[in-house]
Amino acid sequence: MDLTLPLAILIISAAMLLANLGNQYLWQDEAQTTLISKTVLAHGVPMGYDGRNFLSQDLGKDCDANGVWKFDSWLIFYLQALFLKVFGFNTFLARLPFALFGIATAFLAYYFTRTVWDSRRAGVAAAVILLLSVPFLLLSRQCRYYSPSMFFSLLAIASYYGILHERRSAPFTFFLAVTLLFHTHLLFYPSILATVLAHSFLFARKRFVTVLVLTAATAAINMPFAVWLYPQCAAASTAYGPGLRGLGALVIGTQYFSSVILRHTFVPHAAILFIAFAMVSRIRSKNMQAASELLVQMMPLIIFSIVHLLLTIGSLATSGRLPFFRYLCPMLPVIAVMAALILDRLFGTCAPIACVAMMPFILTMPVKDYLYEITHDFDGPNEGIITYLLSHASRSDVVVIVGEEMPTKLYTNLRVLGGGTGEDMSAAQEADWVIVRKYAVTPAYQYVLSCIQDYIPTQDFEPIILPYPDTQFENREDPDAHQYRTVEDEDPVIIMRRQR
Repeated sequence: MDLTLPLAILIISAAMLLANLGNQYLWQDEAQTTLISKTVLAHGVPMGYDGRNFLSQDLGKDCDANGVWKFDSWLIFYLQALFLKVFGFNTFLARLPFALFGIATAFLAYYFTRTVWDSRRAGVAAAVILLLSVPFLLLSRQCRYYSPSMFFSLLAIASYYGILHERRSAPFTFFLAVTLLFHTHLLFYPSILATVLAHSFLFARKRFVTVLVLTAATAAINMPFAVWLYPQCAAASTAYGPGLRGLGALVIGTQYFSSVILRHTFVPHAAILFIAFAMVSRIRSKNMQAASELLVQMMPLIIFSIVHLLLTIGSLATSGRLPFFRYLCPMLPVIAVMAALILDRLFGTCAPIACVAMMPFILTMPVKDYLYEITHDFDGPNEGIITYLLSHASRSDVVVIVGEEMPTKLYTNLRVLGGGTGEDMSAAQEADWVIVRKYAVTPAYQYVLSCIQDYIPTQDFEPIILPYPDTQFENREDPDAHQYRTVEDEDPVIIMRRQR
């Protein structure tokens, strides 16, 4: 067996995903994930309090009466806890297990596409397209549920194709992948099940009973956990009010996801590729049979993308949560596989047109900016705040932050008040440090601001200006909010120190 191509894909994906992985400090959500993972080492289960600081961003409603964390599936916390136990903590190691899932997803895209369609060229194209997708790379470098969700979703779909081709191990692999996806993120689980049920019923009736049994088995085993989590999930979703729901939420969600899909995925280019392939096939063979056959082969992938998008919009509309690009993460490797299949067929039909059609893949993604980011230093507000506190704060100091507070809790292990914990803020009277971030505008942060006004005599504090930009976050994973280099045209971070 020639291992040259798989080895090359592994090396390139590792270079793209591991380079400079620890340079940027964790931002709010990453730090929260890591803090909760640390509680697994102490208590055996994820907790919302680590013995020093509260870890909620939803007024404590994401935990039950015993402090057990019940807002998210737990697999990612155990995954990261294992790495923390074995290797210890630093920024690189916090992100490492998730980056490894990103590497595995790129390799799985290659293997799945090559195996099912018996085309090495298609497999390479799938991996290359995925590794040119900067949103995929950004999501895979976050210590969050994104990359495991992408991997298990693609593995479940690949296993379903195995079921269609009567591969003996495919049902077990499908069951395992769907179960692990359930325990990675509850939102993505229904998309897979609805996809395979719909496709097998409409296009592969002989496999429908097998798929139905597997679906029932996964539901029987996993749904009790979802029922157990539900009260806290529902409570946390309304922590700051009912949010936007119903028709208005559906409209906003549809507009948002349509926009980001067109701007940040390969969907438009895949459509252009397919039209080109259909036209060339029509000219050469006088019919559309080749295009029709390709559509049939891709149907599970197409159904998954549509179902996932509709279920995501619907779930957000009923929960009152805001739409974010990250909820589309399971679609990214699927879209890459579809684009690779079309490109492979187009190459086989007319290579010159395929070469021209490849250009949008290369030109539309900010690959140059991404390469700059992973080869240069990046300075963000959390780095400035944490570095200064580690050098100047005492172990017993109390810090009040209006803004991104989770990273300070993680890196300094100081007592930190502020954010969306919902805890009693009277201890702010003893604050040694007060940090008010420029873009802290959420209701939770407004509450902390009011507590500062009530409890803290700000005239007793001296301002310290740090040479770091006071951006809203250290750096977000969202392609519309991500910074590829240090922001230069922003006000500096200011922290206030009590004069004793």
